[in-house]
Amino acid sequence: MRPPFSISQITTLGATFEADLRAYAAAGVDGIGIWEIKLPEGGDEQAHEQRDASGLGRAAAVPAVPSILPLPLMDGPTDPSERIEAICASVHRRARFEPSSVVCLTGPGDNRDTLVEGLRTVTVLLSPWLPESSVTRLDALGTPDLALSGAALNGGRVQRVSPLEPLFPKPS
Repeated sequence: MRPPFSISQITTLGATFEADLRAYAAAGVDGIGIWEIKLPEGGDEQAHEQRDASGLGRAAAVPAVPSILPLPLMDGPTDPSERIEAICASVHRRARFEPSSVVCLTGPGDNRDTLVEGLRTVTVLLSPWLPESSVTRLDALGTPDLALSGAALNGGRVQRVSPLEPLFPKPS
């Protein structure tokens, strides 16, 4: 049995959300990774219905402001605290799409303290919807990227957060 296969919408950046749904379904992939920048403003309900009708499964979602620190080729605030607020707002907006996870990038740079503190802040801001047992070892992450479990994104409310272990250990 093959593992499920999905395509992230960043790979077809110039296409519309609806065109992505048609193309990915026609290609026979299992799921779609939704980038918030691809969703039409004010069109969440329609986009949700279109995704359901496409038969595509739910893969990782990426906020419009996807990182704690600014990315050189993407718009968004420069202040990390404003970026964190945008990430949290996106998590709540995306919850209705029930993604398998929400990706939060660190952004370029080596300011690990700012990045880890940013992830802690995301966790604190979302804490009303997180059980205490879900907040684990942010300090232990070599690369502090964060994923929110899709099983936790239920009914528009985040229920738990689960930091990913780094694929590559932090250099000593």
